[in-house]
Amino acid sequence: MAGDSLAALTAANRHLVRRYFGLGGVAAASVRQLATETRLTRAEIERRVHQSVVALSGRASWRELALSTGWPSYRPAQSRIGARVGASAKRRTTES
Repeated sequence: MAGDSLAALTAANRHLVRRYFGLGGVAAASVRQLATETRLTRAEIERRVHQSVVALSGRASWRELALSTGWPSYRPAQSRIGARVGASAKRRTTES
């Protein structure tokens, strides 16, 4: 994601992408830090970064981008949710 291609994004989304990935000499920030700075919810930040990455890739969807790059076919936010659900299910089965 070069600086020139970021110009295709809105100023707000460009800021989020730069901060999230630490582009242009800016330190990378967590979703929580960005939420505090921007007063957006973490879900909204994740959605905007996700949409921006897909838009910059020229692909129609995250799934299409994943298939072309070998990335996981789930969105990053979904992986954390799945990990939490999987961990609690594992605890229930081992406690029985």
